[in-house]
Amino acid sequence: MVSIGAIYPSKTKPTVTPQGTDKLRRYVEMSTKPVIAIGGIDRNNLPDVLSTGVCAVAAVRALLEGDVKKNCEAFINVIDTIKKMG
Repeated sequence: MVSIGAIYPSKTKPTVTPQGTDKLRRYVEMSTKPVIAIGGIDRNNLPDVLSTGVCAVAAVRALLEGDVKKNCEAFINVIDTIKKMG
C-alpha cells in the first residue's frame, strides 16, 4: 500500500502542500499498489476522495475532534450513501 497526502489543507500536516483530488486520481491510476488518501479529509470532501479510486482514507482530525461517535457515524453514513448509489 501507498499513502498519498495531504489531499487537502491539514492541521496535522501544516507544512505539506495539498495535492488535491485531481493529482490523487492520477496517482491511483499510475500506482501498482493500493492507495490510501490522508490529510484534511472530512465527511464533506469524503465522496470526492473516494471517487478517485483509493482503497482507504485516513482521517484523524475529522474523526477525533469533538464527538468521536457522531463523527464516525457521519463517515459511515457518507460511505453507506455512496455504496447505495453504486
